[in-house]
Amino acid sequence: MVVAGFSKAKEFQEYREAVIAKEFNLDEVRQRILNADGASWIKKVKDKSTCFQLDPFHRNKAVKEKIHEEAARDAILELLKEEDIEELFRYLETYRNSLSDEDEIEDAEELIRYYENNREGLLPYQSQKLKLPKPPEELEYRNMGTMENHVWSVIAKRMKHGHRSWSRRGGNHLAKILTKKCSGKLYAVTERLRRPVFEEERVEELYGEILMSAKAPKKDGKGYQYPAIGHVVGLDGKIQGERKRLLHMAGY
Repeated sequence: MVVAGFSKAKEFQEYREAVIAKEFNLDEVRQRILNADGASWIKKVKDKSTCFQLDPFHRNKAVKEKIHEEAARDAILELLKEEDIEELFRYLETYRNSLSDEDEIEDAEELIRYYENNREGLLPYQSQKLKLPKPPEELEYRNMGTMENHVWSVIAKRMKHGHRSWSRRGGNHLAKILTKKCSGKLYAVTERLRRPVFEEERVEELYGEILMSAKAPKKDGKGYQYPAIGHVVGLDGKIQGERKRLLHMAGY
């Protein structure tokens, strides 16, 4: 299930919970895993039943961007792989103290702060000693390092780059369309738009009006002399954009 939008952390949390609750009984959820890039707003939606894991892509990307020496990069990535967190921080401190270039020192300190702020999530969730329930038959717990790919394929590919900009209202509308499509629910939404559902009382009212119009005289005064041959004005000119969409919905 996918949820996206422009909102504050608390509003997003409420929206996310409402969407999940449509499919699952949240009273039976014993453990959640939060895979995130370490942004402070994301961890605000974390509760006691949630285990935080720093997304492996962002965790490793930070090393490649902030550590300028290849040998040091390899050593840090190896310590992360071995899950030796205490030795990792000792190595980072030693590396920073060995530098003389101000820019390199600043980058090293940024990496240390990033890791310190997300220290609890440097280990993958499988190594955080969680008491996970046994998965259902023929299912298994998977890694969660695919977050960035999901963000790109669902949202970023359509909404980012290309000098695009969005209003809050327009961005939220498009985000909802994209997430409905990814969740396999877009067809149900478009069907509701194409076939409005009238309340029973309104249907009876319309039916009564139709019966009353049927009893009206066929001629009342001179009336309007309709042409024998007519045409649909909306079809005049080039059909494109909004006109094309509306005509398609009308069945033309």
